[in-house]
Amino acid sequence: MSTQSELEQEFFEIEEMDWIDAILLSAGAGSKAVKIQFDNEYQPVNIHTGIIESARPAALIQTSDIEGGGHDALEIDGITYNLIEIQKQNQSIFTILILSKDA
Repeated sequence: MSTQSELEQEFFEIEEMDWIDAILLSAGAGSKAVKIQFDNEYQPVNIHTGIIESARPAALIQTSDIEGGGHDALEIDGITYNLIEIQKQNQSIFTILILSKDA
């Protein structure tokens, strides 16, 4: 379990990053402007270690922005990414969104 000081350190480290604007899209519930950290870098499979690394785009978002469910997609710089997985982090104020550009 994370201590309060570890959570505060995580928050301030992440707060120092550059956040970008995005739009969280929900079927039937409209849209919501949010701030995210976006990672769209390609990460290949490492054949020497056997570790399969993801090439999927991902976003870091404040948990309070994603709570309530019903979210289907995230629009970033005019590109719509489907939301395929929500990874809530234990004792964290941030959530990781795994995204896909596939329709």
